[in-house]
Amino acid sequence: MHQHGTENVEIMNGTFQNISMNLSVTNDTVSSNNDVLYDVPPAIIILLSCCYGLISLISIIGNFCVLVIVFTSRRMRTVTNYFIANLAVADIIIGMFSIPFQFQAALLQRWVLPAFMCAFAHLFKYYQSM
Repeated sequence: MHQHGTENVEIMNGTFQNISMNLSVTNDTVSSNNDVLYDVPPAIIILLSCCYGLISLISIIGNFCVLVIVFTSRRMRTVTNYFIANLAVADIIIGMFSIPFQFQAALLQRWVLPAFMCAFAHLFKYYQSM
């Protein structure tokens, strides 16, 4: 009876060795392919770039029009419209500094710009959410 238990332990040790060998091979394979997570087709890149560029451009132009209207028309200078103008400024900042940088990071699946730009883009995203 004692020997039977020892055989089970040896079989289990062999099984765990096989599992750990398989895991180490799998980890090596994953780490070597870590450079390219997903290969994005060029047509998708062009489509998404046009869409994000258009969204960013419309955001900047539309919110700039809101600012011009609020500050040039005397009748539009109310407390409520100043709050709306404040939101327009926040949207312009996001359209200029956050959307393009976050889009390129999502598309390339890594941050290729300098490190200070990463903090810069997240800073604007953080302040916009406050």
